[in-house]
Amino acid sequence: ESFRILMDFTPAGLDLDQVRSHILELEHVEDVHDLHATTVATGLPTLTAHVVISQGCFTDGHAEEVIANVKDCVAHHFDVPIQHSTIQVETARTASEEPEISKH
Repeated sequence: ESFRILMDFTPAGLDLDQVRSHILELEHVEDVHDLHATTVATGLPTLTAHVVISQGCFTDGHAEEVIANVKDCVAHHFDVPIQHSTIQVETARTASEEPEISKH
């Protein structure tokens, strides 16, 4: 387990492809990239993701709702519950301006 933590491995039992697919099913979500999960030294699984939503979500108040829905999704729908997640919401334009390597 210590080796897995030091090497920044995805928590055992968590399939990032399934996590990505589930997030993509959420309302207002257009894309997910830069999805990473690891376990910090305290044994706490963590997750970070960039979630692409429409520009309108920023003006009509859905951006905050999307963040809450993604956090709820990763905390409750998988065998490895992720109670600590950092979700960055962005538009397709913002995502397209990121370096190509970060989209994998």
